[in-house]
Amino acid sequence: MVSKSCYHRDRRVRVSYRVPYWKPDIRALPPNHFLDEAVRPVIRKIARRLDILGLKVLCIDPVMMDNCPTILITSRRQKPQDFDFIIAPAIRSMVQTRRFYCIEFSAETPQVLSKRVLSFSTYLPVRLPGQSIGVAGIPWSAGTVGGLIQFDDPNMVNYCFAMSCHHILQPTRPPFQTGDSHVQKNSRHLNTIGLLHKAVPWKLKGTSRIVMPALFDRADQLEDLGLQRIALHNRIASAKHNYSKDKIRRPEDFKMTKIERKDDARLIQLQRRDCTFGKIAITSGYRIDPQTGGSIDWGLVRLPKNTAVGNTFIFPGEGWGGKLETIVIDVSEPIPGEEVGKIGCSTGFTTGVISSTVHCVDLDCNGVYTKEWAVVGHRNHPFSADGDSGSWVINKKSEVVGVIIGNNGVISYMSPMNAVIEDIQAVTGRKVVLHGAIGETWRIQGNKDKKWLPNFRRYREKTD
Repeated sequence: MVSKSCYHRDRRVRVSYRVPYWKPDIRALPPNHFLDEAVRPVIRKIARRLDILGLKVLCIDPVMMDNCPTILITSRRQKPQDFDFIIAPAIRSMVQTRRFYCIEFSAETPQVLSKRVLSFSTYLPVRLPGQSIGVAGIPWSAGTVGGLIQFDDPNMVNYCFAMSCHHILQPTRPPFQTGDSHVQKNSRHLNTIGLLHKAVPWKLKGTSRIVMPALFDRADQLEDLGLQRIALHNRIASAKHNYSKDKIRRPEDFKMTKIERKDDARLIQLQRRDCTFGKIAITSGYRIDPQTGGSIDWGLVRLPKNTAVGNTFIFPGEGWGGKLETIVIDVSEPIPGEEVGKIGCSTGFTTGVISSTVHCVDLDCNGVYTKEWAVVGHRNHPFSADGDSGSWVINKKSEVVGVIIGNNGVISYMSPMNAVIEDIQAVTGRKVVLHGAIGETWRIQGNKDKKWLPNFRRYREKTD
């Protein structure tokens, strides 16, 4: 709306409006940025200094906020009154640069556990990246299958493993978690609130049972379908009552009866279905890489025979990078500024850009700060959310560059895939290959090799 001044009838006055809800535009720092060079050596010192002051820092993220270089500090406490006058100047004294940048403080937003009603395609017998998994009987255990791997060992040709995170397969129970009505007697050691569980040693036969989808997601699916069935049953009862009065049966009545029968069949199928995804073979525990200072958080689940299809990523809509789907068989190093994507059970397929600087994070909320790679979502949308941990981060060349281990709104944190594979090889003593990697062969008895085909289900025996 444009108004006119009472003194100057012909002169228009510019009127400013305040947006009712303003959300800052957060983007990744471009490569070779001055803030990266200034913050990288002292980012851990800044976190420890703020922790001494009692701010309980969760993460420190150097980003571009509204096209301005910004050090974004997220804390479990509210912003102190002396932050802009005492704490911010102390941070600037540690960051050795004279160029302009901002320091912003953000309080942690309370996490609300939202229901994720999964489609029936999730209840397939095959194992694919992006599926929802969790520990049987533990409703607060929910994560994503990143992909499938194998060991280049003649004695383990028939074994396939799904990769996820340790904090999914050995979850820490939060105090605010609900859903105790679904808790079973399995894995009693996981029920202690706030306990960080140790690594699971190598056991090929497996330990705890993993279900697909996770118990929280499966309970929501059953509850929503049950409520839908009750509402439809009431409508049918009302239609029968009207029919008893006027003796006229409408076409909608036949349609509702058909839908009721279909929902009953689906509900019985879900209740009787075996949700077993596999069994935990080994996990990393909560460790820090002494060379990079990043978190080590991975876990392997041994899969049943003839259930692994391959590392097939299916993109929705018009696809991504000119492809509707792709098969991932290679690993690459993350490149700052590169566009990447991931498929998770919570947010589905999302894209983002790899940040060019390191981010300081307290993932376990125990005062231990690590340096992590970060991905900033496109168009100010979150790259991942709760439940997406374990997702593989891939580039447009169909190469895995990292594994999602945490998130903070628009910003998500990942571990480089090469570092994860090197740690798995160091712990197990076996070489790791992605499931279905074309060209990988395993020598068996006689003069024959087993070579995987692109469909990842069958193999051919090639005679030398």
